[in-house]
Amino acid sequence: MNTNEFRTKTIFQPRQNPSVKGYWGIAIDVGFSAVKVFSPNQVACFPSYARKLPKGQKFLGEADKRDIFYRDETGEEWLVGMYAQNMIHSDDSDSLSKGLFVKNRFTSPMFKVISRVGLALGMMENQYGSPKDKVLAVQTGLPPEHLDEYASDIKEVLAGEHQFEVKIGNGEWTTVKYSLPEQNIRVMDQPMGSLIAVSTDRNGGMIPEAKLYLKSNVLVIDPGFGTMDTFNIVDRRVAGETWEDLGMNAVLQDVCDVLAENPEYHTKVTVPAIQKCLERGVVRIVDKKARKAYDKPFANILEKSSEKICNSMLLKLDETYDGLISYDYLIVTGGLGAAWFNQIKNYYVGLETLKVISGTANDTLDGIFSNVRGYYFALLNTFKGGKAA
Repeated sequence: MNTNEFRTKTIFQPRQNPSVKGYWGIAIDVGFSAVKVFSPNQVACFPSYARKLPKGQKFLGEADKRDIFYRDETGEEWLVGMYAQNMIHSDDSDSLSKGLFVKNRFTSPMFKVISRVGLALGMMENQYGSPKDKVLAVQTGLPPEHLDEYASDIKEVLAGEHQFEVKIGNGEWTTVKYSLPEQNIRVMDQPMGSLIAVSTDRNGGMIPEAKLYLKSNVLVIDPGFGTMDTFNIVDRRVAGETWEDLGMNAVLQDVCDVLAENPEYHTKVTVPAIQKCLERGVVRIVDKKARKAYDKPFANILEKSSEKICNSMLLKLDETYDGLISYDYLIVTGGLGAAWFNQIKNYYVGLETLKVISGTANDTLDGIFSNVRGYYFALLNTFKGGKAA
């Protein structure tokens, strides 16, 4: 297993996406693991982590092209994304880990930083367009269980007058200034984004199978970082569920538990800190008494933990949805869904009546963009109706 495939990606990809004249729509998914962005001229993704810098902090050498720097209106500077994540030490307390995933994270300064940076990436001018003189509107989403509870909170963070600076790699500081009225922000069921994505082609049109999905029994599963969400259509009735122990966080926590308990490793690593280890596929084993340290691969542990949590998810689906015997389509979405796709497909191979579909079926993008791609096309349909929100 390539452990780096499980690390939260950093992607800045200029790309011409369908748009509606006079509008600049940005779809943003500020997940527990990553911020994903889809706009008329770019798709982007970076780890959902930021770290405030001490005043006067200096860095040696050239910045990596994936490094993101943010400076707010008071002059405070933050590192954002992968670089900030790499600063987490293996022995940092679990309180840091818990602080990343709490439900009331919308009120944290870090959430404001990463959401602002995400929107800034969606507004940067390039060869495929500029938001200048266009109406700005934003589409985002939340797990079904939390939609009513937190929709107003996320709107409050995103809305208003904003001015700050962003720098990517060795580039220049860029001033970002925009006004986003709350009525121009829409929030939808997260897995609904994937249903829209698999129903929509590269140009924003509906594929022939789209009408079939709406008339059939369909289950969308979105194993994300903090939660595993479903979006269920049976006899045109819609429902959703959220589980908080069946996503990537559960996989990595199981890895951390094994690393702590296995005598060959016997090392403590928190979930946020292990992201850096995923890139190289090794953890550092330290014996202070013997003054020894060495790096040890852990891909085998990650593979077993991933398979274990995926099996737990499949059993939960069987229990909740009667083994999927009444379903016509199973749509598997998200970055973890892409990693689990073959295991899921093989599990249901005996159900000849069930077609298993990837959330990226109609595009060449990474699986992590499934939901946000659907958000974007939902927003475009709103624009076509002559409304910003």
